Amino acid sequence: MSWRTRTGLRLGVAVLLVAAAWPACGREKGPQPGSPAATENVPTVRVATVGRGSLAETVWVTGSLVSPAEVTVCPEVTGRLAEVRLEEGNRVTAGDVLAVIEQDPYLAQLHQAEAAVAVARASLSQAEAALNNQAREKERIENLYREGVATEQQRDDILTGHRSAQAALELATAQVDQAQAAWELARINVQNTTLRAPIAGVIAEKKVEQGDMVSPQVCVFRLVQVDSLEVHFAVSERYLGLLGEGKTRVEVRVDALPKEEFRSVVSKVLPTVDPQLRTVGVEAVLPNADGRLRPGLFCRVGLILREAPQVLVIPEEAVVGATSAPAVLRVRSDTVERVPVELGLREGARVEVRSGLAEGDQVILGGQSQLQGGMRVEVAAGEGSR
Repeated sequence: MSWRTRTGLRLGVAVLLVAAAWPACGREKGPQPGSPAATENVPTVRVATVGRGSLAETVWVTGSLVSPAEVTVCPEVTGRLAEVRLEEGNRVTAGDVLAVIEQDPYLAQLHQAEAAVAVARASLSQAEAALNNQAREKERIENLYREGVATEQQRDDILTGHRSAQAALELATAQVDQAQAAWELARINVQNTTLRAPIAGVIAEKKVEQGDMVSPQVCVFRLVQVDSLEVHFAVSERYLGLLGEGKTRVEVRVDALPKEEFRSVVSKVLPTVDPQLRTVGVEAVLPNADGRLRPGLFCRVGLILREAPQVLVIPEEAVVGATSAPAVLRVRSDTVERVPVELGLREGARVEVRSGLAEGDQVILGGQSQLQGGMRVEVAAGEGSR
């Protein structure tokens, strides 16, 4: 076979091979029906299910714990302390003995006053007897004067004596009253040598020791009431209309007890507003029977201004759009729907939905800018229980 014949055969075979390969090449350029490349690219989304919950609008401010009653104990008599019975930190009830001043000088004064009362009463008895005698003599002289036996001078003398006896009785009576008043003062002084707690509380400060001289100018103890404490704080004036004495709830936290929260209600809203800070003072009362809280502690106060019990709630993350026109992307039948909503209270990462959604609806979380209404989506596995 000549070289031309062989060359022609080779070219024919090559043409046949190219022709056979051409349909296959055309099929590889596009997706085949039923192949994964031919299906729609559906995005996967995270969702939360609309449910019910309770929300509260809470404003947090700083405050301090204050004792509702704080008193200093000062002696009412001068003397040397014979006994000091209690120390700082001791709890007392009203009437408990704190200290005793030496009583001997005051007991002596009391005995002296008792003797003076006895003398005054004896003088009163003498004055009463003298007046009775003068009264009888006056009656006798007046009878004699009417009979013409006694002279007018005798009658005048007996009248003068009777008036003197009456004055002496009045003086003796006043002296008895005076002596009794002096005795009462002496008795009170003896009583005041014992210093007692005027209120129930804790001894916050003891300023003297046994043997010290004390006087009404030297206060010896400071007591504070701790069975209940007041929380003092201030809030902006714009919340004034939301405060209700005995109604608005508060939550109190202190650094000393970081794992505990104390609850109360507003007990007092002060009647004036600070003209510089534009705040109003508020008070609440905390029970403290166990004494764990102390006056002067710094605290954080959560003022619960408004509450929404068992309302429709969604995560804040689900909300899209402008503040004036909020919306969410809802998933229904694997399709995205943009739904305008009316929002209410916010607490943390949750927000109240007042209208636009129903309980059980699913709303998309995150990536909303890549989605639009009418798109098909696939809910990620395990989503929807938030």
